[in-house]
Amino acid sequence: MRWTARWLAFAMLLMLVLPMGHAPAAADDGTGAASVDAVAKRRQDEFEELQKKRTTQAANQRLEILRGLAFAPCTTARRFLLGLVKKSSTPGDERVGALQSLVHMLDESALETLLATLVQAKDPTLWQVFSESLGSARSDTLQTWRKGPALASRDTETLAAVLDASAGGADAATLERVEALYVKHQKPPGSPDLVARALRALATARGAAALPLLLEAVRHPDPRVRLVPADILPGFEPFSAEVEAGVRGLLADEVASIRQTAAARSGAARRSGLASALIPMLGDIRLRTRHVAAMALQQITGQLLGHDAKAWAAWFAKQDPGKPEQLTLPSYHGFSVETDRVVFLVDASSSMTWPWRKEPHRIDVARSELASVLRQLTPETQFNVLVYAEGLSWFRKAEVLATPENVAGALQWAAKALATPAGDTHLFEALEAAFTTDPQFDTIFLLT
Repeated sequence: MRWTARWLAFAMLLMLVLPMGHAPAAADDGTGAASVDAVAKRRQDEFEELQKKRTTQAANQRLEILRGLAFAPCTTARRFLLGLVKKSSTPGDERVGALQSLVHMLDESALETLLATLVQAKDPTLWQVFSESLGSARSDTLQTWRKGPALASRDTETLAAVLDASAGGADAATLERVEALYVKHQKPPGSPDLVARALRALATARGAAALPLLLEAVRHPDPRVRLVPADILPGFEPFSAEVEAGVRGLLADEVASIRQTAAARSGAARRSGLASALIPMLGDIRLRTRHVAAMALQQITGQLLGHDAKAWAAWFAKQDPGKPEQLTLPSYHGFSVETDRVVFLVDASSSMTWPWRKEPHRIDVARSELASVLRQLTPETQFNVLVYAEGLSWFRKAEVLATPENVAGALQWAAKALATPAGDTHLFEALEAAFTTDPQFDTIFLLT
């Protein structure tokens, strides 16, 4: 059976690498192992030749090679793919593609090296790809590790990846270990983030049996844990009085993101019985919360009454709502700014000078749109601007109110920061900086 699987992988690889009419090379030793390595080496050589070409076609061909190598479980392919993942200079999409193929052929040594690489890189995208690939990976070594040693790891990123993968399905024995982690990290110095991930995995895998844990989490002191029932309970079946009470508590939570999540999920689940809890949210201090509540009520009723709490109350009382008050929102590149806590990330790399022979250039549009939206912000709105290329430049160290003085200062600053686009686009670094400044915003507009 093992050699049948090897020959199948070899055949699938040859379909990807040989033109029609070409016959596959004969196996050197009767197993096909030498031929698989030989084909993988040729594909590696082709990849390295294509690296010399800076064209879109060459980039797409390199990605196609990486996808094809997933069907070549051999030493050559494993070593090549692992090398691409280890190099921080590897382009992001190619690094991801290499990782997606590598997980199907990991042996113990390669798995150990890969985990060390992921821990050192501290790249959330790579961890997410690794987690999403765990469930479907064809490597027996990886699956054995996932169900055993992985859940005993002391590294929080490794545990997080495995717990997220367990949400996609796990056997009873694995779920028992997940529950043990859930209990363990409830106590100091446990990780609330791991508690939340374990809870989501248990709720997804066990369904109704996890209801007591979800209801208990509604009152958890850490908002990351409360966010899980806010996401799951509004759509829970059966939607009992106990579940409804839990959701109502989440709709009144002190943390805006939890109120917003519970409201959005209540709307998606068409929970008309929660209208009496959603209508008061139209007076919430946060614009984003008011908007999410209005959208939830619209989903539940099909009515377009906007943010007008009186109109909604009248409609539910079967009275004429009249003409609801209209809320005018700022616009940025055609998108409504449905928040009063916002950060704008604007690309100032060399690509923003395109098209070189036509006007307006991308950077001209970027300057104009940024200036327009800043002038539209209400004085109560908190905002900030980050201009990025190879480096990062903030307007302010933290969000500021959109007073006339601050808006004027931002316009003057942006004119200089966006004056001369140059350098590469360090997109990940810009997003990482935005999320690590302990921000008060709930919305990011990313222009690239």
